[in-house]
Amino acid sequence: RSLFLSSEIGRDALDIYHGLTNELPWGIEKTRTRSVVTIHDLIFLRYPETYPFVDRKVYAAKCRHAVRVASCVVADSRQTRDDLCAFLNCDPEKIRVVYPSVDPAYFVPLSEEAITEVRGRYGLSGQYILSVGSITRRKNLFSLVKAVERVRASVPMSLVVCGSGSGSYFSSVKSYITGKKLEASVVFLGHADPCDLPALYQGASVFAYPSVFEGFGLPIAEALASRVPVITSRGSCFSEAGGAASLYVAPFDDSALANALERILSNAALRKSMIDQGALHGQKFTEEVLGSELARIYGLLVNATGRKDV
Repeated sequence: RSLFLSSEIGRDALDIYHGLTNELPWGIEKTRTRSVVTIHDLIFLRYPETYPFVDRKVYAAKCRHAVRVASCVVADSRQTRDDLCAFLNCDPEKIRVVYPSVDPAYFVPLSEEAITEVRGRYGLSGQYILSVGSITRRKNLFSLVKAVERVRASVPMSLVVCGSGSGSYFSSVKSYITGKKLEASVVFLGHADPCDLPALYQGASVFAYPSVFEGFGLPIAEALASRVPVITSRGSCFSEAGGAASLYVAPFDDSALANALERILSNAALRKSMIDQGALHGQKFTEEVLGSELARIYGLLVNATGRKDV
């Protein structure tokens, strides 16, 4: 899709071109246009076994080219910045960390009636723990299911999973649920309508995200904006997204995850504190903050006399 863009960019004499998805047009370095590329993550290099061979090679070629020729590389997190230096030998001086933004809809408190209406359409009753993300080994839903199994006697609530899955990992999760008779405790919604996600977040008692690794972890920020307490994994980028208000556990320690669930659900004061502090941290992820950071980068590039980097 970017193969023939460079000629158009040169013809139109653009001041700046920003590639938003890990790539820049081939040949852009031969134009006078300054370029910015956003790199979301390098998971295809860090966990190559999770990607088909051809996809890995294509992603790597595009990403290496973009990082090499870009005037500025925008990383979604400090974790991605560090990976850019480690895996692609990117010059750290031209990397800027700019966190992605959360859709403004998540910041808008919904009425109880609106939340109840959405819950009703999905057949949800009672309190629930929410999980959002594809059902893959890296997302680590298995640990969350095991944690719910541990706490279901003391904390009678369901786990609601928004996201699709296929293959052996998803099959193993479903088999475990069936074998442990957890069908009534785990609800799979598949791909929920994006318009319903703010209500599904706001209707949750806890948001749990035990992923092994991410470039940023946008669902964490969405949960904070929705005023829902968050439990996520220790390490990677998760503390950047979750801040000081979230609880962190080792991703494969389902016992620690169960304890964290019980702490939040049995302690109203802790839950309120996490919600309030999380909402403050979530203000880092507004469209206004993102726009301001990008505008600053664009300004530096436009005003950089005689050079094409920041």
